Amino acid sequence: MRRNAILFAVIKVLLVCLGVLGVIGLVFLFWIIPQQVQTPEIAVPNLIGQSYEQAVLLITSSGLAVDPVQEKKPSPDFPIGQVIEQEPPANFKIKLNKPI
Repeated sequence: MRRNAILFAVIKVLLVCLGVLGVIGLVFLFWIIPQQVQTPEIAVPNLIGQSYEQAVLLITSSGLAVDPVQEKKPSPDFPIGQVIEQEPPANFKIKLNKPI
């Protein structure tokens, strides 16, 4: 009989410890990790009409990364060397340090 009481007490202590660890795990999973992972979003600056150098400066000073120029094409509306289109568009919200 005494052996059963000791076994029951040990099981009870183990279950309490397991419950405490479960609560700590849930707090870590749903509160601490999301705070660490969340990256702020910022608005993309308007680059159209800027020179390439000005566009790079605007991008980097906004906390974004510079994606290499995809295509160079002439435009009758803009002088050579100016940005004539951009993706994503101005004021679009993207994560910090994403390339544009």
